[in-house]
Amino acid sequence: MKMKIWVHTVVSSIIALLLYPVFNWKVLLVLVGGVLIDADHYLYTIIKFKNLSIADSYNFHRDNTIQKKFKKIKDILLIFHTIEFLIIMTILSFYSDIFLIITLGIILHYLLDFIDQYSIAGHIMITPSIAYWLIKNNK
Repeated sequence: MKMKIWVHTVVSSIIALLLYPVFNWKVLLVLVGGVLIDADHYLYTIIKFKNLSIADSYNFHRDNTIQKKFKKIKDILLIFHTIEFLIIMTILSFYSDIFLIITLGIILHYLLDFIDQYSIAGHIMITPSIAYWLIKNNK
């Protein structure tokens, strides 16, 4: 949520460089999993606020105080940040090294987000499961 995009980009790039001898150009896909996964933040603000502004989406997810953010985050569902999405990507990884590399980037992204969220709030601030979110919100 708060993790800066440049941190995801730099760490994903380092992992890509380390994996380059094994996967060649495909390592660029680490950036898809490690950075572009945050597109669900934008999707959330489009659906929630009917607003297409990328700047407004960025500000919503980045500039709130921790107290305000936590209150708003209780109902946030970021579909690419869920266990169901990770399970699907993991299964696909058994069939394609392209999905394997993207999934490695996703796992790296999750790890960085978890570290950031624990350092800020002492717990995970987003809903980690679509099923849990549906039950919690009685949808």
